[in-house]
Amino acid sequence: MRRSTTAVEGINADDLLSLLRRETSALHDHVEDVTDLPGAVRSHSDYVALLQRFGFVYGPLEQQLGAARWEESWARIGIDLAQHRRSHLIEHDLRELAPGWPPAGSVPLSSAAAACVRTFGQALGCLYVLEGSSLGGRVLARHVTAALGEVPVSFLSSDGRGHPGPWRSVCAGLRRFGDASGGADAGDVVDAGDVVAGARETFRLFARSMQGHAGQPALGPAT
Repeated sequence: MRRSTTAVEGINADDLLSLLRRETSALHDHVEDVTDLPGAVRSHSDYVALLQRFGFVYGPLEQQLGAARWEESWARIGIDLAQHRRSHLIEHDLRELAPGWPPAGSVPLSSAAAACVRTFGQALGCLYVLEGSSLGGRVLARHVTAALGEVPVSFLSSDGRGHPGPWRSVCAGLRRFGDASGGADAGDVVDAGDVVAGARETFRLFARSMQGHAGQPALGPAT
């Protein structure tokens, strides 16, 4: 069994949420600096490039989170992953903006995504980041339409997802996880350190994907 430094035992819900915010604050700020939003979206091509880079991250991560071995763990903390999937919204917007998406020969960031979610605790930390990004996305959607006019923003605005229900669901899942470590895989020790590690690795993956975003369409996954 593997144990990281911060055990879930004795950590209440507010402590776990506070721990995540505190331990990921600098990475969150770094991702915001790298993406330079909303200022970096000044044209149609800027917006296409941004959505493409999001697509290279969200698709592989959602596949990892949906691993069959964690189905019961998600259910135990009351999370239905179908309510949290957003990659199909990226695809919807890009089909309208850039026919032919995805580009031929593109390679998913599967290995990098897998590194974020080796355990269920890390998967929960990853989902915390993905769902948290949807909150800022709704604000960004307004900036994009103000700058570009009528363009599809279903991904940024989280169309049809019952905002803020999915975010509240993640917070509730973190509470259940923190109260009883209810998401543990059989034979694995799940702790708060795992949740933080998954969140931090997800932020790092976003930063690598968005690095250098300056309006040029992405031709493949960022390295």
